[in-house]
Order: sequence, then C-alpha cells, then structure tokens
Amino acid sequence: MTLGHIMTAMPTIDAIPAVVAAAPGIVTYNDLPLTLPRGVASAG
Repeated sequence: MTLGHIMTAMPTIDAIPAVVAAAPGIVTYNDLPLTLPRGVASAG
C-alpha cells in the first residue's frame, strides 16, 4: 500500500466516530465536524 492510498483513505477512517454518533438519516460531509488525524505522530 502506498502513501497515496493511505492519505486518500484517512479522512473517511477518521470520520467514522462522527458518522456513528450522528442522528439517523442522511448525513453529508458538511453536517459532520472537522475530522482531525489521530495517532499519526508520537509526542515523544
């Protein structure tokens, strides 16, 4: 898997918690909060 494949998939993967927490019905990208990458870099 190349970096391009990973970078393309990350916004979708990061949005999963927001989609699960959303109210039932049609949810668009504009309805979701800004997704931030998590666990990408270590603090140390």
